[in-house]
Amino acid sequence: MFVNLSDIYVGDRVREDYGTDAEWKEWVNSFGIYGQLQPIKVEKLAEPIDGKPYKLIMGDRRYRAITELNSIGKRIPDLMPGMIEVSFKDPIPLHTKLMMEFAENNDRKDFNFIEKAKFIRKFHEMMTLDKGQIWTQELTAHSLNLSPASISHYLRVEEVVKTDAGVAKANSLQAAVKRMRVNEKIQERKDAVPKESIERATAILSLGDARNLFASIDDASIDLVNFDPPWGDDASHKAAENHEAFADDTEYADQLMAELFPHIFRVLKEDRFCIFWHRAWASETLARLAESFGFNLQFTRTPCIWYKPDKTADQNRVPEKQLIEAYENFFLLRKGDPIFHERFTNNVFPFPRVPLGSVIHPTEKPVDLCAATIKLCSVPGEQVLDPTAGSSAFLDAALRVGRRARGFELSEKYHERGVVRLADYLRNVTYAK
Repeated sequence: MFVNLSDIYVGDRVREDYGTDAEWKEWVNSFGIYGQLQPIKVEKLAEPIDGKPYKLIMGDRRYRAITELNSIGKRIPDLMPGMIEVSFKDPIPLHTKLMMEFAENNDRKDFNFIEKAKFIRKFHEMMTLDKGQIWTQELTAHSLNLSPASISHYLRVEEVVKTDAGVAKANSLQAAVKRMRVNEKIQERKDAVPKESIERATAILSLGDARNLFASIDDASIDLVNFDPPWGDDASHKAAENHEAFADDTEYADQLMAELFPHIFRVLKEDRFCIFWHRAWASETLARLAESFGFNLQFTRTPCIWYKPDKTADQNRVPEKQLIEAYENFFLLRKGDPIFHERFTNNVFPFPRVPLGSVIHPTEKPVDLCAATIKLCSVPGEQVLDPTAGSSAFLDAALRVGRRARGFELSEKYHERGVVRLADYLRNVTYAK
């Protein structure tokens, strides 16, 4: 049977993603070549909706493709303009209609995790309303052939993405759940920390642009600086896939270095170190850049290496041609002629990464690594500075090894996380600056 396209009520559909533009164009063009090979399924309505006597049950992609071709006047073989072939189904329960729609679209192209979460929420609430308290998440899981744990995750994610853009940007259910867990841990720590500790942590970690905040620091008043510019890529965990997208780029990092190095050199005392994290492929270029602002690399021109023994896999696009990157480089820049405070130290620092479930920043360094470099380059009681604090791991480590800490963080989100981190330690410390 053939009916007018304008007589079909589509309503809200679970599906939102119809593939890439190229995939959709290929799908639409196939109807102009081969015609409509399979009818869509509709239901005859007892009462028309918006003047439309039929409701679409299955065949949303076919309906939209044929509608699109009609809108541009494209002829479809064996179809009159404005018409579509349909078949009728006897009235069926709402949940069965929803399952049919989901099954059709899921077979053609997997839903993204947010679309699946919306569907699961709709299905679960509809069945709960229909069956009452006897309906459980386990029954929803059984109906959809999913595990009870995944149903719980989907329902939580569906609620959280409404208010948390970070979770919504995840590219998989697993990544979204990890982000939720990190946020929950941070909130739990924040709720447990006394207000006094928050105030003390805020005095250590300032919110704002380091280029402006450096004006608050006197000349030759800092004993050690940790400088870790945001390169825009993640050398620890794959930020874009697993944790959070990082918007900065190398051009921004280059500009930031040019603007901050003069400030770092000014505030650093004579005969002191600056720990400078840098891109491995640009070591010599960045060494010369640091030297142009007055630093020297006598005895330390060979970069130090943070080796990550736990990194045994990577997400390389061409694994048969790419090796796993299991290290990061940093220079120990010298102002004047400083000495190390620990002897016979290797320039390779083997420390496992922070577990992904505990990471609060895409390029977070482990506290033990930070503590090792601090103890090498300073003595207890000295003042250390991190002008690009990120996760605030360096500041946390400084406090734990008896140094005075000061830091800057541009991101409001990471500043809040850093303050909670520092306050969580400070609540058990009688006095620390």
